[in-house]
Amino acid sequence: MPEIFFEEKGKGLPVVLLHGFCENHELWLSFLHHLSKTNYVLVPDLPGFGNSELPSNDLSLADVAGWLKKWLDHKNIERCVMIGHSLGGYVTLEFAKAYPEAVSAIGLFHSSAFSDHQEKKDNRTKTIEFLKSNGVAPFIQTFVPGLFYEGNHEELNHRLAQQKDVGMQCKLETVISYTIAMRDRSGSEELIRNFKKPFLLIAGVHDNAVPLEKSKKMAEMIPHADTHFLENAAHMGMFEQEAETLKIVEQFLKKVPREV
Repeated sequence: MPEIFFEEKGKGLPVVLLHGFCENHELWLSFLHHLSKTNYVLVPDLPGFGNSELPSNDLSLADVAGWLKKWLDHKNIERCVMIGHSLGGYVTLEFAKAYPEAVSAIGLFHSSAFSDHQEKKDNRTKTIEFLKSNGVAPFIQTFVPGLFYEGNHEELNHRLAQQKDVGMQCKLETVISYTIAMRDRSGSEELIRNFKKPFLLIAGVHDNAVPLEKSKKMAEMIPHADTHFLENAAHMGMFEQEAETLKIVEQFLKKVPREV
């Protein structure tokens, strides 16, 4: 099992927040601070990102979910709410498929239950080739700005710079390994159709990574989902509409049954 770095705070309902691709646990520090007033919040670095080690270059998202399960077992956490941003959402879905009894609720924060269509698979393959030829830095320079709604770039310039810095620190083998894992992941339509526990879905109207049509399709598949479409956000709602998304997550967690 890889050594997983994390921060934790608070008491009560265990809530695990997973960051996305080329990010780390710092994405969630504001949420950690606020949500920990009424919950036990954990924000890990996914294996290979931040201060967590990459155990293998040949990994699947199911592997990542398995490592998280061992980490939670080590911390004696039998059940948690798991909410993931983007890649973190893919891992959340894999976790819920493999360990349904270990989740009391799940959330997708700018993420998708659908596998990549062929064009996106091809684009990921091109990304891998680009990374091998050019390294991480040139990729991050173009990747990160596209995650934010263009209308927010000026106001959130510091966040853009911050996320670029985080991305630049990612190891080449980690970025390539996860790009392959995302490209080759299977869909989770059956899971979300049959998931009866609380389900949170947050989507950005201007999201290019997870187009609005996909999020609307997911919302139709999960009638009981707590669904929110952010008008002034692309893929980074926790920054682009921080106060609103924080309130959404706070209200969602209040609906999750506590252990008796």
